[in-house]
Amino acid sequence: MTTIDVNGTDVTVKKIEDNDYISLTDMVRNTENGSVLIGN
Repeated sequence: MTTIDVNGTDVTVKKIEDNDYISLTDMVRNTENGSVLIGN
C-alpha cells in the first residue's frame, strides 16, 4: 500500500494484481459530512 496527497489529504492506494484501488474513506475524512457522501 502507498499513499498519495490529494489537496492536503493522504489517500491510501492499494494495488491488487494489475488494479489500483483508492480509499473513499480517506478521500472524505477531512470533509464535513463525509460519511454521508459515501452513503449516497
